Amino acid sequence: MRSPWLCVPFVAALSSALACDAAVSATTGGQAAPNAGVMAANVQTDVKLDPHDLDLESINYLVKKGKVKDAESLEKYINNPKEKMHSIDLDKDGKLDKIQIVEVKKPNDEIVFELHVFPSGKLKDKEKPAGVLVATLDFVPDKTTGQMVVKATYAPCVVGWETIVYDYVVPIVVQNGVIVVSEGPAFFGWLFAVRPVYVGVIAPVFKVKGKFKGKGKGKW
Repeated sequence: MRSPWLCVPFVAALSSALACDAAVSATTGGQAAPNAGVMAANVQTDVKLDPHDLDLESINYLVKKGKVKDAESLEKYINNPKEKMHSIDLDKDGKLDKIQIVEVKKPNDEIVFELHVFPSGKLKDKEKPAGVLVATLDFVPDKTTGQMVVKATYAPCVVGWETIVYDYVVPIVVQNGVIVVSEGPAFFGWLFAVRPVYVGVIAPVFKVKGKFKGKGKGKW
């Protein structure tokens, strides 16, 4: 799915929290998390991706056109191999890596979706999964103008990230100081509804040492 938008020059200094070479630990999906969006200290400095590895334009288009209703459905769409939203394989095991959405709420009602990639390879016993930030979706409402700017950008580990941005404007209504999006896709209504902070689930795959032989015929 490719929209006719063009990439426009965009130069911005992202904070170190948005660095692509940092890692995070996965948390419970759909629930508020005290450290949502805060990345751990362990660093991966060798990650370099091509913009074609992640179809950020189409991901942004899904939200704009209301093809998804919430963060969970967006995450499922991105991770569906049939949709071909990305081709990232960090651990080079021939399997598509999983992308986790981590929601971060900022002052002035700004909401950021961080897209973290988790290698699909098996982990050692007791090893925690670590993710690499590859892109963000930024929702910035302005109560004075009655508009919200939606902007999708790559993280610094993506080649050419400084010059690629996909953005558009959505009308909003403010009622008693609360943002209401009554027109357009249902996604934006969900975005500002009273709900838990969204953090997607990434289930690690652990190596199992040895085989368990039970009394039956089967082996585990």
